[in-house]
Amino acid sequence: MESMETAQETLIHERIDDIPLLIATMAPRRATLMKIKLVEAIDKHVQVHGNHTGLSIGYLMVIWLAFIMSQGSHAKSPMEAWVKKRRRILQRLLKQPIVVSDFTDDGPSKGHFRLGVGLKYLSDRETWERIEAAVWQTTVEVYDPELEHVRLDASTGKGYGPSKGHFHKVREDGIMQRGHSKDHRPDLPQLKMMAASAEPAHLPIAHDVVSGEQADDQLYLP
Repeated sequence: MESMETAQETLIHERIDDIPLLIATMAPRRATLMKIKLVEAIDKHVQVHGNHTGLSIGYLMVIWLAFIMSQGSHAKSPMEAWVKKRRRILQRLLKQPIVVSDFTDDGPSKGHFRLGVGLKYLSDRETWERIEAAVWQTTVEVYDPELEHVRLDASTGKGYGPSKGHFHKVREDGIMQRGHSKDHRPDLPQLKMMAASAEPAHLPIAHDVVSGEQADDQLYLP
């Protein structure tokens, strides 16, 4: 019998949490409904120093924003350790080589001050406004729907009292009132929303939120 060498595999575990969703929203690699294209917007309108190497300012800021939204912190000092633990997933998502030292905030004396430099670029009002305009263009779609008729529909939302940890009390001038409950809970205060949509496109065109004791029929015309 022929001898066979035993193959050894090394498994590396990285927590990904919400990083794929955040990166896909800000820097999509393919056509998607979420197409902010933040990297392109920043890199197009930020004029970096000619000696800049490594990740572009756009990629640096997107990774920092992913950290901010994932960890609930805008500090620079934890970035190096955070990127180090997630370097492989960031590389896979962004298709860019990730050098951990790019996220070290030791100051200009060590040559690693990129996050601060990125903030300096973005703090320029004219640059920021150009980036904001570019992002706006990629996140807004204008529709011209075919309008045959308008569909109206009323919905209610109920609230619980202090015993459940919520404070939806009935007040004389408040929006939470007791009325006919579509949820079969007349004991709970509620608010009512009347929504209008353009048909046959099913696109919402208007809505109104009123106190919960009002009847539906008086809400149609407004």
